[in-house]
Amino acid sequence: MIDIDMRQLSYFLESAETGSFSRAAKNLFVSPQAVSKGVQILESRLGAPLFDRSNGLHLTEFGAAIRDEARNVFLGLDRIERTALRYREGRRQIVTVGINPLCLKTHGGTLDVDSLRDVQSARPETQWEFVEMKGDLLIDGVIRGTLDFGINGAAPPTGVEKVALAFYSLAAVVSASLPRFKDQASATLRDLSECGALSSPGEKAFAASLLDRHPNLESSSHLSPLQIELESDASAIARGEVFAIRPLQHAQRTVRDDGVLVVPLVHEDGSPVVAPLHLFWRTRRLTEAEEHFVRHIEAIYRSVPTA
Repeated sequence: MIDIDMRQLSYFLESAETGSFSRAAKNLFVSPQAVSKGVQILESRLGAPLFDRSNGLHLTEFGAAIRDEARNVFLGLDRIERTALRYREGRRQIVTVGINPLCLKTHGGTLDVDSLRDVQSARPETQWEFVEMKGDLLIDGVIRGTLDFGINGAAPPTGVEKVALAFYSLAAVVSASLPRFKDQASATLRDLSECGALSSPGEKAFAASLLDRHPNLESSSHLSPLQIELESDASAIARGEVFAIRPLQHAQRTVRDDGVLVVPLVHEDGSPVVAPLHLFWRTRRLTEAEEHFVRHIEAIYRSVPTA
């Protein structure tokens, strides 16, 4: 049996996902040399190259096959961990739900603590865990199987089932120092292309859907090399360096900075720019408790008018 170190396997998988030893090292908080050396050792033990290094870093045919198997290994470890946790909790089913904070009433959304407690009350045989997290982490969690459900604007394009809960109007948050927006009741994506880059830390999937609509827009991650947010994006927005796009209701309720403006987004014909909100999960047969949860969340959004 081949002696494979899980750390070396994680170095390989992160390098395959990012296409770079240096980016993999940043994500794993190790040195690029450690990642490169670890991959070399793994290649030696497997007896074949995983990457073609002649022009950048690209998976070989063998490497692509190993990447798929490595993903399965880590998904299996997640399942083992969750199975052990279920056993420790008295064999109760544990269902974990990732929720984008913008969905919560405290941030201008629809969901509140009481509506989530109702799920636990209705299905006490199941342990429900609700976790706030930004969109990119949420999507990754559902894909990898560490989350059972996600509630977020953007959803993975494949491998999941999803239901659209609502469509919500979008707004641009821009610097109050920009003259063109002082007396402007709305803005188009074309207008924003002249206002710097789009700031969307932790929401790359959502930003990508907007950038696809208007190729002149640019994105700014606004992160340090360690993937830590450098400062509140409101500060950079107020200086006119970046702008943000957020749900209109959320922005109107939560933006309190005199240095920024909330401007509704519209299409060229004046109609509002809207985005969907999804509940999604990896394709599988749902338990009775999970089916109840899906119906409960759908009912909440059907009963609440959306902006």
